Amino acid sequence: MSKPILFTHCTDQEFHFLEAPNFTKLESSTYNGQKYKFSKDGKFVAIYDPLNLVIVNTQNKKRHSTLKMYHTPYVIEFSPKNNYLITFELYSSKHKKENMGNLAIWDTKSGKELIRIQSYQKEIWPQAIFSQDETLIAILNQSSVVFYNLKCLNIGPVKKKNQKGIRNFDFVQAGNELLLYIFSKGGKTVGSTAEIFVYPEFSTPVFSQTLMNSDKMSIYWSFNKRCALLSSSSDIDMTGNRYYGSTNLYWLNRQNNGKFKFQNVGITETIHSFKWNPVKNEFCVIYGSMPAKKILYDDLCEPYFEFGGGSRNDQSWSSDGKFLAFTGFGNLNGGVEIWSMEHYKQIKFLDESFGSQYGWSEDSKFFYIAVVREKLKVDNGYKIFTTFGKLVKHEQFDVLVDARFCPAIKGTFEPVEINEEVIKTANRTYRQEKKKKELNQNNEQNSNLFIPSFKKGRTTQQSSSIGKKERHPMFIKKKKKVKVEQEKKEKGRGRGRGRGRGRGRGRGKGRGRGRGRGRGRGRGRGKGKENKNEKEIQKENQTNNQKNRQNLNNMSFEEMPNKEFLSYFGNYKQDEIIKMQKENDKKDPQKVIRNLKKKIKEINALKKKKSNKQKLNNAQKTKIKQEPIYKYEIHRLKK
Repeated sequence: MSKPILFTHCTDQEFHFLEAPNFTKLESSTYNGQKYKFSKDGKFVAIYDPLNLVIVNTQNKKRHSTLKMYHTPYVIEFSPKNNYLITFELYSSKHKKENMGNLAIWDTKSGKELIRIQSYQKEIWPQAIFSQDETLIAILNQSSVVFYNLKCLNIGPVKKKNQKGIRNFDFVQAGNELLLYIFSKGGKTVGSTAEIFVYPEFSTPVFSQTLMNSDKMSIYWSFNKRCALLSSSSDIDMTGNRYYGSTNLYWLNRQNNGKFKFQNVGITETIHSFKWNPVKNEFCVIYGSMPAKKILYDDLCEPYFEFGGGSRNDQSWSSDGKFLAFTGFGNLNGGVEIWSMEHYKQIKFLDESFGSQYGWSEDSKFFYIAVVREKLKVDNGYKIFTTFGKLVKHEQFDVLVDARFCPAIKGTFEPVEINEEVIKTANRTYRQEKKKKELNQNNEQNSNLFIPSFKKGRTTQQSSSIGKKERHPMFIKKKKKVKVEQEKKEKGRGRGRGRGRGRGRGRGKGRGRGRGRGRGRGRGRGKGKENKNEKEIQKENQTNNQKNRQNLNNMSFEEMPNKEFLSYFGNYKQDEIIKMQKENDKKDPQKVIRNLKKKIKEINALKKKKSNKQKLNNAQKTKIKQEPIYKYEIHRLKK
């Protein structure tokens, strides 16, 4: 039997448990509290009231232990096996008077305080990290990382790594090894460095990289610690392209020799969000101006799937990696897209305009959206949906401090199995809802239209023309003109020979029978001369040009006649292109083809700007005209 899914929320006074599938409140298990933190496996939750920190067992909803707090904790963190707990308090004058440290380590069973250490940097977290087996703890202390043995903390530090300007660190277990990541900020002349060491040998790093103009650099590991993403950010953009600084993303991959391969992901635009798949070595990045691009990268840092564009700035993976939700909250009114990562199809769109917190349940069957007091002081509440968008629970509060699902160990719940038929039906319903929404929006726009006095008081049939563009009198006149031109096309002046009575020139096509021979008005076989429009002439010219281009593709520049050359490539001089061709023949053809393809990509970007009605320079306009020359040159070099 798998344990039920739990959802928790905390107001300014009480903490509540809710149980799936109906998410009813368990009133017997309410606690007074304003802040709480779950353990990584979800077995315990630490709830803070103004005096104590209460540790509750989530299975039986009973108290496990109580920790007496002297100050309000800023951060609460459990150890991997839940035997220890860290509390970090903001350093104040009270700590100075009492000579107390603001970073404390507690025993969760007895509730005793084991050690207190002074730590001044509230901006940097984590400042203390446990090893996976809970034998060691690494603590950041100004310009050094200190290691303690948890079984004998009173002895003092076991190991120490001194380094100036440490701004961030991480301590993880990769297989049988313990890896220490350190980022130290540089100065005006010295660049910032990111290094990875294998504990306890700190003499030579496994990875070292220096980057200029980097104020922050955080590391994000994949599920098996084989790969990692480095996020480098600077407060000031030296290129001047961005107002709020710049962000860069780098990819690390550990080789068989133990060292790391360093590679730039290659994103020059602003990065909104990036997250690893919790089950695979693949990650998704949201970047660019709105509508932002959403691209999935494989384990070799190569893009292999692009999601549809939309106003999204964050993402949330389900714990089994089967679903991915894209959100557009904050300064956007984008809503939530839910994608099936097994079928790479969108299954639902949630039209929710507000949300400061969101996430999946551990069985991947529910998704919640909450508005919390910390972000917004209005419309506090939460909503719980199924993966296919059905609203299960909705509740509003005057003050909501926090709301989230209880975590759990992977494998405790049965995996969600979804057939292709279920995905197809979900896709159909999503499209139908989208069409209905568009129709409702159009109807609302039409209902808000101004109705003139001569239209008021008419019947529905008479007033049905209001708000419809097809019934507009100016549009009707244009349609009449088009009809007259079409009739002229159909009626072509020509001579139709046929057997009929009488003589004379006739209009039309067809067959006529009668006594006597002669020219007359009759319908006979044969085409007459038609009055061609400008559009028809343009179409004929286009088809002729396409045929000419197919023939010209097989020619070289020197064999090409001057008239045909000018019709194909515009007003460019033939001698200049032949010079370029001779220079390219001297170089390596593969390198030339790569450079030409890059230029074609730039031209395609300019074409998009032009289609979006953005203004282009004269230089950019001439660049677009050079596209056929580059394409022809690639075609020639490949031959």
